[in-house]
Amino acid sequence: MKINLTPLVITVLTLCTCTKNPFNNNGSVSDHYSIKGSVELEDGENPEGIYVWLEEINIGTWTDTTGEFSLSLTPEGSSEGQNGQFFLYAYAANYQHERTIVKVIDGQFVPGEGGLDDKGELRTPLTLGKRLHISTAVMPSILEPPINQTVEVTVTLNPLDQLVTVQSRRAVINRMTVYTGLLIVNKSGEVIHKEDIESARMAEEPIGINVKTWVISLD
Repeated sequence: MKINLTPLVITVLTLCTCTKNPFNNNGSVSDHYSIKGSVELEDGENPEGIYVWLEEINIGTWTDTTGEFSLSLTPEGSSEGQNGQFFLYAYAANYQHERTIVKVIDGQFVPGEGGLDDKGELRTPLTLGKRLHISTAVMPSILEPPINQTVEVTVTLNPLDQLVTVQSRRAVINRMTVYTGLLIVNKSGEVIHKEDIESARMAEEPIGINVKTWVISLD
């Protein structure tokens, strides 16, 4: 069995009163529990798997293979009776998040207001600009069992602007900072090993152009 090694790198980025009524002329409320839209990445990368989140109501979804998404409020649940203007965010690791405003009245979206058109779709895609480029090198990249050798993972972080903060999992051992938090996956993408240090904690640090090397011994 051959095993590919994939390091896990975690990065972090950086209500108003409603005035329009979503009622029809007959006084009944239209069903506007869902909105649709799309997310794009400025550098042309695949926009699949970008997280889209609605603040306050705290619901989210993921984009599909083309960057499209649909987000639904539940007729009965946390959104019931909600009123206000809320930010709809799109997040992707290593990119600047983007947002737009959507309006909700009585737990339903209001088409034609804020960032929504009359059909309940985003007027324009949410476009995310890249802030950090991460490259990794793993030696050796393929292991044959038994796995009992030292694997060296070099992670290179290249910020694309001056205000980038990275959050990583690390511990201080013998006065040295040790980075940890690696996943070992097989060719099918299944996680077969997690390399972590129990005392490690998540911590933030501003970076310039920086190179970090993690040396992990697999027993």
